[in-house]
Amino acid sequence: MKEIRFFAMMRSGQHAVINWLLAQLPEHTFCNDPLSLVPLCFFKNQNFGGKLSKHDDSFLVYNIEDRFLTAGIEECKEKIYDHSVERDKDIINVLILRDPFNMFASRYARETGRKNLATGEKQHEDIARCFWSPLGGWTSQQALKCWKDHAKEVMRPTNMNLIINYNSWATNEEYRMQISEFFEVEFNDIAFKETAIVQGEGSSFDGTNRVESSKTLNRYKRYKYDKYFVSLFDKEINDMAKEIFGWNILQ
Repeated sequence: MKEIRFFAMMRSGQHAVINWLLAQLPEHTFCNDPLSLVPLCFFKNQNFGGKLSKHDDSFLVYNIEDRFLTAGIEECKEKIYDHSVERDKDIINVLILRDPFNMFASRYARETGRKNLATGEKQHEDIARCFWSPLGGWTSQQALKCWKDHAKEVMRPTNMNLIINYNSWATNEEYRMQISEFFEVEFNDIAFKETAIVQGEGSSFDGTNRVESSKTLNRYKRYKYDKYFVSLFDKEINDMAKEIFGWNILQ
């Protein structure tokens, strides 16, 4: 069994990427953020009891959300592993990074009261506060520091086996083929434009997990004249975004 562990921030497009990969994997088990207060796991023969153990499937896949990387790896060792079960030594650590402007636009939209699409009611205050995140909020200073932590790993990899640039994944089929090749699975794009079946609540803007690059890469435009939103991005973030994604909000 291969163990694939994704690190990403919420609203990074992670669920679209993970769903796309799961559609290509053979027998697999998936668990959505086992470190969260309400982990959602898709196990065939058992319920998640607070620990990840070895399974019969070829792949065990799970994601870790809104964690600083080094601390997140240590937290995984401490909290989610059943140490009574012998595990494979090799874990494939994957980081998904979306440009900060579109990601924080999605987080800001979630924070400022997106209505429930089904009922039209205003979201619950707990959602606006993002109480389940250890970062203290959708657009908190800790959230900004966490994005920087992930970006530094992209520029100088030390903990991750694979870096996935969400912007490239959303726009470049050849790039997606390279990711499939890394995991040694037969490439197909069936799930690329399908609604994600994994946990994630969908877009802060339209409630779906469909990948439409013309939209997901232009979310920031809704807030580009919002003083609070623009103030989130200091010189360091803009410089990092320029190096990794080729543009920043100052352009």
